[in-house]
Parts: sequence; C-alpha cells; structure tokens
Amino acid sequence: MWSPLTPRTIWGSLTPPRLISLLAAVTYLCLGAAGVAVVARPGPVPLDLGLGAACMVVGALVAVPSAWRGWWGVEAPAAMLVILGLGAATTLGLSRSLLAERWPGWHLWVAVAVALLVVQRVLRIWGCWWEPGREPHTRLRQEETRLMAARALSADILAVYEQPPGQEVPDDPT
Repeated sequence: MWSPLTPRTIWGSLTPPRLISLLAAVTYLCLGAAGVAVVARPGPVPLDLGLGAACMVVGALVAVPSAWRGWWGVEAPAAMLVILGLGAATTLGLSRSLLAERWPGWHLWVAVAVALLVVQRVLRIWGCWWEPGREPHTRLRQEETRLMAARALSADILAVYEQPPGQEVPDDPT
C-alpha cells in the first residue's frame, strides 16, 4: 500500500552510496529490458542473437537486486553475464548489418559506451564482498584488537600500582 513514507523506505533500502547503487540497478534494468525486447520481438529471432539476449536478461535479473542491496560478490559476475550477452547481441547485430551492406547505426556506440560503464563498475567491485570499511574482522584483526585491549588494561593496572603511597586514586568517571 502506498504511503508518504514509501519513497523514504525505498530510498533507505538502497546501499550507500545510494545514488550510485540506484544508477547501477537502473542500468542493469534497462539492459535486461533491451534483452527482453530482442527475445520478445515479433517474428523469428536467430538462435545466437536470442542466446545473447537471454544472457542479458538472466544477468540483469541477478544484477538489479544485488546492485540495489550492495551484494558486490554477486553483482560482479552477474554484470559480466550482462556484458557477455550485450557483446554477443551487438557483435551479431553488427555482423548482420555489415553483411547486408548497411552502415551500423548509432546503437553500436551506445552499446559500447554502456559496456564500458558496466565494465568499469565490475572492475571497481570485483573481489570485494562487502562495502569498503564494513568487512568482517579477520582473525589477525581480532587478535590485534584483543592485544590492544589487554595492553590498555595492563597499562591502567600499572598506573594504579605505581601511585605513591597515600595518594588517592581518582575515581573512574564512567
């Protein structure tokens, strides 16, 4: 049900940086819609072109929610599947245009630009399973944190025992 809080809830469900996550999800959605348009067009669709478009659709179905929620470990392979399908559909369309002695239209350049943008996103997030700064602690980092806490406690204990006799230890304000 729609309410005035719905846009805020939708915007809040995006992973920060929200605008970049939204743009990535919309890009994958548009590429998936382009794949559906190729597969669902009237008339026969060549098998190779249909497979390329199907790759775009499947990759987009996985990439849209993963970009929305920030699941980078899932988004990068899904984006590569979208690019594989886009590349196949563009290359096959280009080869058919050249064989028919027609100059390829502007759609080739749009496809190349979109592919470069998605590849840039993939290279940025490949191998990152979490948003930078929010990764779970490694075993080494857990031990370093435990050691720092132990050192701080031992320094506090030494400070208390090194007080001259008769001097009162200040109360802990916390």
